[in-house]
Amino acid sequence: MYPDRALGTGYAKTRGRSVYESSIDSTVINRGFEVMQIMKYRVLFCAIGLLGACDGSDSSGQAVVISDDSNSLGPADVISSLDGQVIISDVADIQDDAGGVDVDSEGADAHIFDGIGTDQNSHDTGGDVIAGEVDSAGKLGRLADPVVLLGAQLPTFHDVLPGNIVGFARRDNLWVQVPVQVDERVVQDFCEIYGKSSGLWTDSPACKTSSAITALFYADLNTFTGPDTNPYLDNDDEVVFMARDAGDRILYWEDPEQVISGSGVELELTDGDSVAYLYLFIRSGTVIEPAADTQYVTYDFALDGGADYLTGYDLYGYSCGGFNATCDPSMLEDSTVQGANYTRHFSARWVTDELRITAGDATGVDILDIHQNRFGPSSCGRHVLTYSTAEGAYVVNKNGPIRAIRSYLGANSGPLTQRVHYFYDKREDITTHLRVHALSIGVMDVFDYSENALGMVYYNDLNPGGLTIDGIPDAADESGLHQWEFVTGPQGSLVMTGLLDTSLDLGFAHFFWADNKVPSFGQCDTSTLIDAPDTSAYGTSGAWLDGALPDTDPKNGASDHIMVTRTIYYREPGISLDEALSLVVGAQAPVTVSTRTVGVSALGSACGDGECETDEACPLDCVPIDGSCGDGICLPPENSVSCFLDCPAGTGEDVVCGDGVCDQSVENQLSCATDCWPPYSDAVSCVDSTCAGSLDACADEAGCVALVVCVGPCVASGTAAYSCITSCSDSLMSSQIDVQTAQQMLLCGSTNGCF
Repeated sequence: MYPDRALGTGYAKTRGRSVYESSIDSTVINRGFEVMQIMKYRVLFCAIGLLGACDGSDSSGQAVVISDDSNSLGPADVISSLDGQVIISDVADIQDDAGGVDVDSEGADAHIFDGIGTDQNSHDTGGDVIAGEVDSAGKLGRLADPVVLLGAQLPTFHDVLPGNIVGFARRDNLWVQVPVQVDERVVQDFCEIYGKSSGLWTDSPACKTSSAITALFYADLNTFTGPDTNPYLDNDDEVVFMARDAGDRILYWEDPEQVISGSGVELELTDGDSVAYLYLFIRSGTVIEPAADTQYVTYDFALDGGADYLTGYDLYGYSCGGFNATCDPSMLEDSTVQGANYTRHFSARWVTDELRITAGDATGVDILDIHQNRFGPSSCGRHVLTYSTAEGAYVVNKNGPIRAIRSYLGANSGPLTQRVHYFYDKREDITTHLRVHALSIGVMDVFDYSENALGMVYYNDLNPGGLTIDGIPDAADESGLHQWEFVTGPQGSLVMTGLLDTSLDLGFAHFFWADNKVPSFGQCDTSTLIDAPDTSAYGTSGAWLDGALPDTDPKNGASDHIMVTRTIYYREPGISLDEALSLVVGAQAPVTVSTRTVGVSALGSACGDGECETDEACPLDCVPIDGSCGDGICLPPENSVSCFLDCPAGTGEDVVCGDGVCDQSVENQLSCATDCWPPYSDAVSCVDSTCAGSLDACADEAGCVALVVCVGPCVASGTAAYSCITSCSDSLMSSQIDVQTAQQMLLCGSTNGCF
């Protein structure tokens, strides 16, 4: 399910095939009459197949299109089309000193042009030219996949407001407006997203750091992320549309109505041997909108009680966790997503507890108990309920015509850990950025299905024979990391694949499966307010990074990264495995796109073909922008710690550990013992160097720090550590998770001789 990342969905720079630049030597076209040999084509249009006899005549009434730079046509060559149209391009190449080419079109117009629509000569015999009758057919078989372009691939739109960019496709020889969406992005400080400038902070940063650490985020005026600092389309913004909305290619140019003439950009979409086209323009007024009266998906973000996010959201929360602990998020939701093939529900920031497939004759029942993340089956110290109860913030909640975007931060001692949901009408992408201190145990990402999913059959490449979800334990092959998942039944079908983008060696990652009505491990059902998870493990399945993970938190100075994307297709019951796998292949090999300016007078250089031509103003090709550090765009998973060149940092409070002053807003006895707990600084330093992650885990939780500060002098006085922990936790009324975290750190430190 998780192949290595090359560059990322939507940004692949595979060179797309351009009809304008194809070079075909010694092409033979045989219509059953005679063979026409045409040498060294620069352009080959499908209409050439309509030619019949050697003189190029065709009585079918169809358009005849010839382009040739071999000078093989001469004054004696006659190309005719009865009741049709004749179009010859690259006239300078096919004329010779003897005089040129005779073009005869009975009852129609003949047009000779150099490039799209530039009329060089016309022998008018009384017919009318119907622009578009020579459109070249284009179509892709991608019914559920989006196309995501970087603004860097549309340099001519860089002084254009996103709301003025509109899309058109050619269908049945006419312009048809299609919906497009621009998602602006901004390099922002994590702490600003946590409301640093909101006035809502108390005596300590909700982001748990004083450092100004930046990354690229989706802009949103309705969160603390704020707007893009550049209101116009820029290199890091995204332009999105559905692949299925692309159409034919116009060969005789005309601008659609309500657009600025000459503003057109042609997008050539290539998917294997299939090609289709979509055109972007700048609108000339406000009569048409980018959405084209279309809403493919609807996202309703609704905090409990109608609370306003900017004024009423609890950015701090509280710490909880453990098998018997109660974790009730202070901020609940009743947020919903509805696409053509599914509905989803969120009851808290990290808690998605409903999934209904509505495609075809699916039953529409809720098949999901919870989308769970936890350290492992034996741990309930940290999971999606504890994430949602502790500090956190939303990056964006956007309801667009093409896709909705929901993104949020905060996972206990990983306050910069982030998840992004992209909702399309028939597909969802979920990207998780793990930014956390070192972990002695790994983390799981699993779907735990509900009782309504009983009877569905689960397949993946490790278990191609299928595993029936029935609550009865069965043996599954969990020996490696799966490449795809397919879950199907009368309830509908889920087809899933994924992408693991990491700088680390995660060879210990593997598939996890549990199907047991009464499981041997706890389900972390710790909330009294949220009815999830339940007490069963029905078809619980997904990826398990089953090993120690090094530090990936930039606030600790870490530059390593783990970014995981899960792609889900929502389909009707009864689809075949072959059809499911075709979706997987499509998700792992996105459509490639080449763009170029287009219009009556000229064709621009292809942007996105991987070549920087002379005078080409295409950052994608000419910088080039390829996701590497130094390409000028702060593309995920980059941040200001891992790539300051692309992600410039803002101004932090510049709190320095070791300056002799304990700044209690951001420093404590464990995060900076030198300043805040000098008598124990050597012991704390020893723990930090020998117990990877355990010190950071405790230092990020005020309750754990308070417990350790109480235990330290108690043990130093000669009292047994166990007695000290018990008495201190009782007096402080420490939470179960704080006691567990402190015990783990103290045991590790003792084992390594730190005290």
